[in-house]
Amino acid sequence: MTEFTKRDKDEISERARRLNEESIIVDAHNHMMFEFAIRKALGEKDIFDTHYGPSLRSGGINVIATSVGGNSPCTCNLSDNLEFGCFEQIDMLRLEEQQSSSFRICHYAEEIEQAVEAGKIAVLLAFEGARALEGRADEENLCMLRTFYRLGLRVNCICGGGRTRFGDGMGEARADAGLTTFGVSLVEEMNRLGMLADLTHMTERTFYDTIEVSSKPVLVSHVGVKSVCDNPANLDDQRIRKIGENGGVIGMEIVKTEILKDAHETGELVTFKDVIRHIDHIASLIGIDPVSY
Repeated sequence: MTEFTKRDKDEISERARRLNEESIIVDAHNHMMFEFAIRKALGEKDIFDTHYGPSLRSGGINVIATSVGGNSPCTCNLSDNLEFGCFEQIDMLRLEEQQSSSFRICHYAEEIEQAVEAGKIAVLLAFEGARALEGRADEENLCMLRTFYRLGLRVNCICGGGRTRFGDGMGEARADAGLTTFGVSLVEEMNRLGMLADLTHMTERTFYDTIEVSSKPVLVSHVGVKSVCDNPANLDDQRIRKIGENGGVIGMEIVKTEILKDAHETGELVTFKDVIRHIDHIASLIGIDPVSY
């Protein structure tokens, strides 16, 4: 990593400050709804304006893609009925939007730009895992995908940890299976609708299958670099290059187990310098445009 003098650092900080103020900054994988739902159940009011809006603004973040459902009950308001849990979280966020002047749930790029221009935080609805979209077990029907799209879902992390009817997550790497036929239909319909496919948590084979099927740029919303931190969840150089060829975006994970090897066991402090090592490596492979954090 390049070493800078104090003068260089001051100049870079000023450039970074200006860039931050002039840019739309996106948190591509946000989990505020974990805590939001608990606060809601305890009867709190103005939850976003009180707890989340100020923190996001202090960090210069204009846009968040927040999980409102997915594969696990923990992302579906602690409900084993995944579909109902998703509906419930979307409903509580929609009700909050009606009372808040500080954020707007957005569906299209122009709405994001309008929200930011108006001084609001733009919120995109996202899933972490697509099990809530599977529908009935005995048929391959994408009505749930289209229904959630109409409710505002715009980012779909197709895999969680394990196997679904759409494809295998990294927790099922032993089977060496990839995207299913149903999964191919899912990706194609997401492309048609204009829903962003998030390839986080996929096995290598599912990842390459999805890249091959998708006619649109993809997202890997929260991940690290394998050659910097040898964690099986992280991206190797070949997959990084594939995302660059696809025109997609890589969002940096700020979780120590994927940033600094063995930090969880050793207790070693993870700093932004460690994160920058990952960013520098991605940029050295495919340039600066596809990487975010």
